Amino acid sequence: MSSLEELVAHYLKEKNLLHTLAAYQAETDIDFDFEEISANPAFERLESIIHDRKMFTTLSDDVVGLLVSAKLHPLAYKLFGTNAMATSVSQHQPVIKYNSNTEPLHRMEFGALIISASVTQMVLDAQSLPVMILTLANKQTVLVNMNTNKELLVMASTCVTKVAKGITGTNSFVCCGMDGILRLYEVEKEQGYLAILKLEQQLHQRLVIDFKVIPLRGSIYSLASIGWDRFVNQWTLNLTELNIVMVASNKLLSIPTCLEFVEHKGHQVVCVCRMDSTFVEIYSGTADTTLPLVYKISLNDAEFSVNDFSPMSITATSAGSDVLLAVGTNHIPYMRMIVVSLQNFDAFISQPVSKEAQSLVSNAGNISRQEIIHNYNTMCSQDKYSSPSIKFSPSVRLTDKHYHHVYIGNCDDGLLRLINLLTGKVKEIGRNLTDAVKHKGKLKCFDVYEHAGEDRIVSCGTDLKVLTW
Repeated sequence: MSSLEELVAHYLKEKNLLHTLAAYQAETDIDFDFEEISANPAFERLESIIHDRKMFTTLSDDVVGLLVSAKLHPLAYKLFGTNAMATSVSQHQPVIKYNSNTEPLHRMEFGALIISASVTQMVLDAQSLPVMILTLANKQTVLVNMNTNKELLVMASTCVTKVAKGITGTNSFVCCGMDGILRLYEVEKEQGYLAILKLEQQLHQRLVIDFKVIPLRGSIYSLASIGWDRFVNQWTLNLTELNIVMVASNKLLSIPTCLEFVEHKGHQVVCVCRMDSTFVEIYSGTADTTLPLVYKISLNDAEFSVNDFSPMSITATSAGSDVLLAVGTNHIPYMRMIVVSLQNFDAFISQPVSKEAQSLVSNAGNISRQEIIHNYNTMCSQDKYSSPSIKFSPSVRLTDKHYHHVYIGNCDDGLLRLINLLTGKVKEIGRNLTDAVKHKGKLKCFDVYEHAGEDRIVSCGTDLKVLTW
């Protein structure tokens, strides 16, 4: 790395400002060797450094951050289209209107730190409502009607709830806490709304890190969960009979970090990432009591390198007959987002990894490499204590003119970000707002839901505020 004096001197010589250069040399009392400066492999021109810094601080909407190159994974052409990649990026009109001047639609403030937030389309008192479920550090769970931005109910728990989510199209929601217990509630209306406890079940021996629910048939749902006990479990939840039964389970080699649960080509697919691993592990349940590992998708193309990062957040969306997976990493100082897919699922499902091979740390069986469609720099600052979070846009569908967008939360500067997968361009939502309007401090959690064909975001910060965008 060249010194500041060398950078300035090189700039003056490059611009042929010889009198100024002579005066500068006299003032600094340094005899600059310009051939040696230019020969330094780490040398970078001062103008280039300043230009990069200006791009970073302003993140202008006119700046194209990263174009899809012709050397990408072949699936990129299928997802983005050959004509789209040959077309000028400026001709692709944005379909999401968030920008650096966007102001929040509504704000709420609570008296305790918000641990998790989720928005679900629930049916309460015969009305379909978008309901936000917040869990607080003071052991309270709050339900909010997002149409009116008014609290429906406040419920006290016996322990801190780590994550709570509603079940779409019902009046039920599920809470999982630090004690590893699942609690199923139904919302009923008498004088006001009440949450009635209907079911309790020990999902994990320790903290439940996350869970996802997908419908099976009627009032029967499939639930996948990961816990601090290093297990990934699959359950069947019956809302009519009010029972939950474990279908399959598998113990991981390290603590899991994130979970995604999707239905793909007639299979229920559980996608798990864990600490000290650069893989997305793909499990698919069967009638057996063991949840078999089908294969692992490598997020690191440097096959023989050490695990210098861990995947911390995962989100999925459909892309025609394929499923796209976006994975947020714990890279420092800026989170990276790696996009892969389940395109090779069929090739591995017939021969899952054996139980013996799964127990080997060095197991290299059923690893799918060269799967990375794109690797993005999200410009989301973080440190080793951060908890990255990403979510696909629920309203933007993959068409010839519309391309997938991913929201990025939990950034240390308190800003939500939006990245276009075609261009790699990052937008910072509400960056130009004053501290009195936007979050002051870090983002703790966020969720995205669809409202009248457009995206709505709820963000929760360490400033105890909940903002709707």
